[in-house]
Amino acid sequence: MYVRGYSGDNAQDQQIEKFARGADLLIHEALAPYLLAIMHRAANAIGNSTLAEITADVPDYHASPVDAAETARAAGVGHRL
Repeated sequence: MYVRGYSGDNAQDQQIEKFARGADLLIHEALAPYLLAIMHRAANAIGNSTLAEITADVPDYHASPVDAAETARAAGVGHRL
């Protein structure tokens, strides 16, 4: 039997690590910080203050791929499907 877990729209969090402990697979939402930085610079360049504010705020509640991998490793998540 496989145990699976998933998360969505959240930053790196110890609760996810706790609930994923020993799971065979963790599906974790993540965003690419460098792409968000490009969007942020573009929003500022065109004077779109709403988008600039959003792109500055988003990293506070989204994990990066590295964060997701660190959570999975710390929880001892396997990688079998």
